[in-house]
Amino acid sequence: MYVGGDVRLRVTRLVTTVFVHHPPTLTPSLPQMVSPFRKLCDELTNTLTPALRSAGYTGPSEEFSRHAVRYEFKRAGPSGNETIAVLFNRDRTPQFAVQLYVEPLAGLEKLEASGGDLIVGALSPCRSTWPFDVRAFGQQPSLLSRLLGQSPPSASQAVQSALALLPDIEAWWREQRSTKYIVSSTVRYPGRH
Repeated sequence: MYVGGDVRLRVTRLVTTVFVHHPPTLTPSLPQMVSPFRKLCDELTNTLTPALRSAGYTGPSEEFSRHAVRYEFKRAGPSGNETIAVLFNRDRTPQFAVQLYVEPLAGLEKLEASGGDLIVGALSPCRSTWPFDVRAFGQQPSLLSRLLGQSPPSASQAVQSALALLPDIEAWWREQRSTKYIVSSTVRYPGRH
């Protein structure tokens, strides 16, 4: 047990003495490792967002990150807001899904309250037919790619493959039917009584 004197004074002198007489040596900083999900978020922020804004969509002001799972880009259309939703899964793997729907002029809350149908399109990077799931865009190699030993697509390639389907999205707004790259389904709201 320490007896006499102020402990804080003694600790301060010890710390001051050590750092004044022996300054810490600086170690060279190592390059920061960026996760595949972070690379995807950066690519979505720097490439997808400007492309959608130039097509007339308004989007979120924040950058893509792991803190949100859904980002919506909207544009006024003849029958409501044409909405492109970019979705991440809960595990934040380096992939994203794209959903399309036309929000009614009265809004989704009104549709949920009064009941009705909402047609939703799921965008796929490759042809998708029943009973197979719609594939996500991203760094998940297909079974054929794995068998052939091909490397998974980069974040840039994933975003570019989604942007290449913008003409298909524009056509879907008019007809809202399944196409080669868009699987349409109907969400039925029973309404609140």
